[in-house]
Amino acid sequence: MQNQSLNVDLASGATISSNAVITAVGEAVKQAGGDAEALKSKAKPNLEIQPDEQTEADIVVVGSGLAGVSAALEAANQGKSVLLVEKMEAYGGSSAQSGGAVCYTLEDSDFTEQDYAEWLIQMGHDGENINEELVRKIASMTGDSLEFLRDQAGVDISFPVRETLAHNTVSYLVSTKKSVVLGAGGLIIEPFIEKLTAMNNVTLLNRTKAESLIVNDTGAVCGIQAVRADGSSLTVKADSVILATGGWDRNSELTEKLAPGFVNSVHLTGTGNTGDGILMAEAIGAAINEQLPACVDGFMGLPVTLTSDFILVNQQGERFVNESAVNIEVFNAIARQESGIHYYIYDANELFEFVNTTDRAALEAAAEAGTVLSADAIEELAEQIKVDPSTLRATVDRYNSFAGTQDSDFGKDMTNVQPFENGPFYAMSGVPYIMTAYGGPVVDEECHVLNQEGHIISGLYVAGELAASNWTGQDSIGHGMSLQDALSTGRIAALSASRK
Repeated sequence: MQNQSLNVDLASGATISSNAVITAVGEAVKQAGGDAEALKSKAKPNLEIQPDEQTEADIVVVGSGLAGVSAALEAANQGKSVLLVEKMEAYGGSSAQSGGAVCYTLEDSDFTEQDYAEWLIQMGHDGENINEELVRKIASMTGDSLEFLRDQAGVDISFPVRETLAHNTVSYLVSTKKSVVLGAGGLIIEPFIEKLTAMNNVTLLNRTKAESLIVNDTGAVCGIQAVRADGSSLTVKADSVILATGGWDRNSELTEKLAPGFVNSVHLTGTGNTGDGILMAEAIGAAINEQLPACVDGFMGLPVTLTSDFILVNQQGERFVNESAVNIEVFNAIARQESGIHYYIYDANELFEFVNTTDRAALEAAAEAGTVLSADAIEELAEQIKVDPSTLRATVDRYNSFAGTQDSDFGKDMTNVQPFENGPFYAMSGVPYIMTAYGGPVVDEECHVLNQEGHIISGLYVAGELAASNWTGQDSIGHGMSLQDALSTGRIAALSASRK
């Protein structure tokens, strides 16, 4: 309040967005009768630069999402001195922006610990990265972790139990409250922060970015090197470090390397998901599971669920995947595309046959607004989506040749698919919405980080999204599993570190 100004620094990597916000606030100031130009020219306040500092704790936790705060609280309950560092201004990370559902098992439910474990393994498609011992340990803790939320963190869990049929029946907590700023997940994070702030053996530091791990002569991790918002350094010596820094999808360089087709995605993750934990662990020799983000595909500004009878083409106008395949296969294929730009091609029959009246109105309005492109001929549609007309024509013709039979290019069952013959034809640009980015260090069942030879790196643990490649694939699991896994692995890591 003392330094209100529009003369603020632009956020790195978000210059256009930053300028848009500044411009919008300036317009609001004008409409409120204020002097926007004076605020733009106001001198920036001189921030007092702290001296470089060195401190110590039994356990350092990096990151304040649900995994981080759970780890901090569990370690503090074990009598350890804990320092939690968070690089962002606000605590909570992606967890605070989540829907707030926490999956768990019930003794009298059809969804047992065994079901939970098998579901996670199934979502990992029995991949080589899946650590079944860790999966089963998480599954065995769900009820206890729920009590931890209520009795230790003070989280209100008197939400209704909802059961939904996915691969099995899943019981999970659903908040009936709303938090416009944070999302329902913020209602879980806030009690943790209040609890930790009140504890004598816990210190919370925001705007403090861990940049590297400190390793001693024996190869054990013994602290972190961090930098504060004013540029001063903070060296923390510790017996153990727990990395709970979330995913990597906000890091453009990692995205270019791991999933170039997702460079134009919409991110539903926290803005701090820049892969810090991966980079720090990899720098000291940790084995890394490189894994694609879990995402859903959608249409920008068009909340409509459509039939799967469409042709999916890339920016060259060519098919590149079985359109009816499971998410993991479709998104892997999108990720391998040069730019990730892809289009859903429909004819009039397929587009409107399975939609309800509300959806039809939304589609028609979108077509009117230009969100959905349409043309009477495939060649005209190709010009609108800026692909070669002859290429798109050949793609559609070949697709049509499979109608009523089997797709010999990508294996799609075309038995009941009609050829795309009658215009108008429609095109919608697909947009991947990234919810998680699971690649990260390889861990054992106690959340110890392993090196490339499969040996434990003493003093280093990971939890939450950063460790999730060890228990699931890149399918979107939902139903509160991400928060439950963060909650339980944060506790597992803290208990392991406390026994060191």
